[in-house]
Amino acid sequence: MPIAHNRRLSTAAPGGASALVLALVLALLLAACASPVPAPQPVATAPSACFSAACCDDPRSLQFAPYRLYCRARDEDVQRRPVDASATFREAIAAARDHARRDGLHAEQKPADAWQRIDADAVLCVALAANARRAELSAQDSLLKLEEGLLACRAAYGPDADATAQAMMDVANQRLGMGETAGLQPQLERIAALALRHGNRGLEAEATDALGRHAGLAGDSETERRLLLQAVALKKAVYGEASVPLAQTYHRLGRSFTRADDGVPAREWYLRAIGILIDKLGAANPMTMEVMEEFANSHADDGNFKQAQIMFDMLLPKAIQTYGARDERTMVIVNSLASTLDRQKRHAKALALFDRSLKVRRMTMPDSVGHGATALNAAKTKRMLSSCAGAAPYAREALRVAKAVQAAHAGEPQATAFLADAAAYASACKMRPAATPKR
Repeated sequence: MPIAHNRRLSTAAPGGASALVLALVLALLLAACASPVPAPQPVATAPSACFSAACCDDPRSLQFAPYRLYCRARDEDVQRRPVDASATFREAIAAARDHARRDGLHAEQKPADAWQRIDADAVLCVALAANARRAELSAQDSLLKLEEGLLACRAAYGPDADATAQAMMDVANQRLGMGETAGLQPQLERIAALALRHGNRGLEAEATDALGRHAGLAGDSETERRLLLQAVALKKAVYGEASVPLAQTYHRLGRSFTRADDGVPAREWYLRAIGILIDKLGAANPMTMEVMEEFANSHADDGNFKQAQIMFDMLLPKAIQTYGARDERTMVIVNSLASTLDRQKRHAKALALFDRSLKVRRMTMPDSVGHGATALNAAKTKRMLSSCAGAAPYAREALRVAKAVQAAHAGEPQATAFLADAAAYASACKMRPAATPKR
């Protein structure tokens, strides 16, 4: 019978099936012990090599194509090949972005790709900051690149790393330069704390300087100067007695006293900065010329017109050499020189310079405050040489521009000042005012 047969099979060799199963299990365990356990894959948490600006001679770092491009762009910049450098920086940034996107898609399946993604972020960290400092970018475009660079630094190194703190400093400096202060103070204090944690005294000096400028923009001149003087001491300890970073803080101290209409100490700080900058960068460098221009304006503000004229006469050929004859920065110096001559009653020479500026600004910045103010200054100077009737062509141009300015820029401080000046001139010469400044 089937049931009996099955019973006989099940009891014929008691424990035999269990012994077989046990033997198989032991065999599998022994085989498992004999096989090597695969090593855990390392997790990418930092760049695979150095990708800072200081590592462009490191063969291992240069194996990564985006970094090679970044280093080539830096070399082109040093060689004063700005067009080539701009193109190569763009190429380096595009290549790094491409690596970050492409490798990010497969980081879980291919651990090596995670390093390439972090390496790409490390290159973006330095390349975007370097490109943001280039003169052809607008302030807003520079800020956008610096903010993207900060995100890349955080991704590559973490939120508290030294490189990330430096990127935070770059963003803060750009915002301060644009006059933005909202929410900046706690960020600057965090940068200073990170600088102390990493022993980065140069960054500590920059953060202290920036905190001073922040106080100045908020109207607290006493705190501004105290912090700037602290930054001076730090920068001397880090860079020595004659460095460009130190000259920048001297320049900012000059500006602080200029805002307070205190010209004598302002010029003392400007002169300290100028001495260093001429030695380190040359007299035709844009940074040097900016400080020299403010030094000259300080003389003019205090009525020292002859000293101001000497400075502007010296600056004008350097501006033409550095910026070009039609650049707006050159035109600012032309107008400043014209104003100092006009205030010395040298009206004919002043008018020639106002005419020179007006011809350029009609084409480069038509119907702007700069265009209108130049036409109005020419009208005032011509009036001194002849009469309201003689100055009428300039005055009509200024009043026509005033209409455009009121329509496009009403309420802006410079526009308001220009419109008030134009209305006063129209009243003095009994002309129909073109615009009424809005208060």
